[in-house]
Amino acid sequence: MPKKLKFLIIIGLILPFFLLFCSNGPNFYNIPFPIQTNTAPSLISMSFERDNYTGSYNGNASLMYTDWGFDWSTWVVDNYSENLIDPNITINNYVYDVNYIDVYAYWLFNGFSSHIIEDNLTAESNVTSSISFAQGFTSPELLSIDELSLYLNYSLPGSELYRFEVTIYDENLQDIIDYNETWDNRQNVAEWYTFGFSNNILEAGKNYSIVLTIWFDSSQNYNSTNFWKTANHSVSADQGISMVHDGNIWTQLPNDNETDFLCQFSYVQLIDPAEVDLKFIIEDQVCIPNYRKGLYSVGYEAFYSYNFVTPPDHTINITAIANQSVNFAYIDIYPRYVHLINITGTFNTSGNQINWNIQYPYRDISLDQTLDFFMFENDWTLEHFYNPSNGEFEDLFFGSIKLWNDTYNGIIDIWGFPLEQDIFTGIYQSSNYFNRFSTKMKLANGSYIGVASFQIDQTIRLEAKLVDSNNQPLSGGIGHIELISPLGTVVYNGTGLNANNGTINSSDILLSNIGSGVYTINFFWTNGRKVAYSSTLIEIRKAPSPPIFFPTSEDNPETLILIIALIIAAVATPVALVVRRQLQLRDWEKSCRYLFILSKNGVSMYSHSFGIEFQDPLLISGMISAISSFIIEVTGSKKPLRTIDQEDKKILLSHGQYTISALVADKSLSVMYKHLETFHVEFEKTYRSLIKDWNGDTTIFKGTEKIIDKYFPMDMEEKIIRGVKRKLIEFTERVTTITDPLDVISIFREITEFSSKYQVIINKHYLKQYGELLKIAEEKIQS
Repeated sequence: MPKKLKFLIIIGLILPFFLLFCSNGPNFYNIPFPIQTNTAPSLISMSFERDNYTGSYNGNASLMYTDWGFDWSTWVVDNYSENLIDPNITINNYVYDVNYIDVYAYWLFNGFSSHIIEDNLTAESNVTSSISFAQGFTSPELLSIDELSLYLNYSLPGSELYRFEVTIYDENLQDIIDYNETWDNRQNVAEWYTFGFSNNILEAGKNYSIVLTIWFDSSQNYNSTNFWKTANHSVSADQGISMVHDGNIWTQLPNDNETDFLCQFSYVQLIDPAEVDLKFIIEDQVCIPNYRKGLYSVGYEAFYSYNFVTPPDHTINITAIANQSVNFAYIDIYPRYVHLINITGTFNTSGNQINWNIQYPYRDISLDQTLDFFMFENDWTLEHFYNPSNGEFEDLFFGSIKLWNDTYNGIIDIWGFPLEQDIFTGIYQSSNYFNRFSTKMKLANGSYIGVASFQIDQTIRLEAKLVDSNNQPLSGGIGHIELISPLGTVVYNGTGLNANNGTINSSDILLSNIGSGVYTINFFWTNGRKVAYSSTLIEIRKAPSPPIFFPTSEDNPETLILIIALIIAAVATPVALVVRRQLQLRDWEKSCRYLFILSKNGVSMYSHSFGIEFQDPLLISGMISAISSFIIEVTGSKKPLRTIDQEDKKILLSHGQYTISALVADKSLSVMYKHLETFHVEFEKTYRSLIKDWNGDTTIFKGTEKIIDKYFPMDMEEKIIRGVKRKLIEFTERVTTITDPLDVISIFREITEFSSKYQVIINKHYLKQYGELLKIAEEKIQS
């Protein structure tokens, strides 16, 4: 090789490293200076260290509730009433503001009447003795049966008790409308027997059936005994099908067109509130009530719950009105008052968890009508609840609480009253509302484009997306974005950032006076009730520099090409290795597939799937145990096996004092070993007392899911994507196992609703599986 060429090659290899270490310009080891800082007033108390944020709670979380206060009106041939409700009340020096008002209209009826199915006692006749009897009829109007009379005739030996059951069914003897029973020990009866009813609604022109069943307490033979008498029609036409049941089948009476069972009933003439256009006018707002079967009254009940957005400061007018007179109705008004108690609370982020500690001051005002609710955000998960003596509550009751314009979960300890007058503590966890990052470069025209890496001297902008539990964008609050160099120095520190329609942006960041390398972006946001945070990596590269010495192409073009290639390789190789490693670490959690916990003798104790395909934990655990034993036996090594490598699948093993953890993944990285081992240590620490003498019960390890979330985090988008696949698998299993086409149709409706909500994800990831599911469902329906 010519000496000139050798010299040029040596210079080409040395020059990049000489420039890297000796240049006065920017380099990887220069300490960067902060570029820009955004500051704004904080809405809440907040502080942070790397990967850990703390702050104060900023919501309403404790109240005393009372239903003290009640007003009503009675309509008697009327269609209008007006009531005035106080906006607040004072009880034992505590002011209660009205939170919402419940309005009821019930006992809506226009009078009483009766209906005869058959009453011709002069033409009575007996039917074959049976266990049950049925008489069909058509409801003459919208009604509620009050008293039902049957003409019974029987002669029974002895003085034993006999139970008579009367049930009102639909036409097909499937749905029970109402039911009553009575007992009798008389030997001889020939009379009208009356049964009282109160909880039924029969629609006009619809067919129903009355069923009588007799139960005996002895095994005597009563085949010759008659019970419910029939009669030939006198004036009325045939009312409906008459049948008897012998214990196996229903049989229609042979002469059914000429006879019916002796039966008649009195009833209340009901009013459908919708037909009289019943309305409630509250705060000048027309409120259309919901209708339901009366819980404690006859007929329909109209109900409306009116929530106030803010505590009212004036008397509330409530008007009930209908478009026609009603013979009788009650209008009841229940104002629900609340007294808010100021609470304090803090949150902190640790690993992949967001923890809340809420302090509730309790006040006892000695009033029977008052209930005390300890409220928490409706998207939090309760972990523990402690009384002032640090004792944990065991019997807690939950309920949804609407507090003006917000909805919370409410805790109440019904059996624990009276409570101590002091501080109670609730421990909760909440979701991470971070959605994704975007890194953007500013163009010369002022617009931005998304890029994965940057160069020094470029202007960039960092952007984060956040959504609530319903996948709706969040706004307001306070956000924080920081950019950190490879040496841990804060390059950009943006605080007081507000979310606008689910987006938080940094200000423009000019990448000057910094070195190249892999930088960290930390993101945090909270409004005091919701928290979002995450971290990611980006690469910042040096801008290309002009060559210091190059021969001309006329002198030796081959040498020129060789030198350029060597320089590029020398500069790019160390950076590429660093970036490659950082990018591998960046997505390590996406390589995880399954996690298994085994006992020392190879029995499966717990299994978890990070993806959407599930393996048999017993098969996997047995295989891992067998391979480990085989390797130790063959090699004679006393060290436990740490990795099983099968081309595209790796099994990472962590050996504890009592158990073995096995992580099935696509890669084998040191960061994955670290997370597996720290997870395993916490698992054995948490369940130490249970696994020492484990009896085979796998249900005791249900709480392991929380430990997995801590050490194997997954972003929200990935959770949603994998959750969609799990739901499609669940639908497929359900459709495959059922046989009734009606059940398939019901599931098909669920599938349609689900697919409309997640159509984008299905089209992108699971269109084939979705098509196979629809094909199975359609074949089931057609069969």
